[in-house]
Amino acid sequence: MPIFYHDGLRFHYRETGSGIPFVFQHGLGADVNQPFGLFRPPPGIRLISFDCRAHGQTVPLGEDNKISITAFADDLAALLDHLSVSSAVVGGISMGAAVALDFALR
Repeated sequence: MPIFYHDGLRFHYRETGSGIPFVFQHGLGADVNQPFGLFRPPPGIRLISFDCRAHGQTVPLGEDNKISITAFADDLAALLDHLSVSSAVVGGISMGAAVALDFALR
């Protein structure tokens, strides 16, 4: 189980493939299994996803005020830093789309 530490939490993430990084985030109440169940990366694409705060295997819950789209987008930036990814295509399902949009706009 790959993990990274950020803001006092242990984040679970998953990745497969190689090439252009594509971060595909799960929806509210789901985990990394959701995007990996919906998308199989073709050759040349590196699929990356992580369990947001209060989701999946990311623990502990953390501060209540950080259960937000903005904090989730900050966590996404921390994951990309951890993986040494300087740019990526981002997208998501429902809540994950909001995280991707917040991340892209900032």
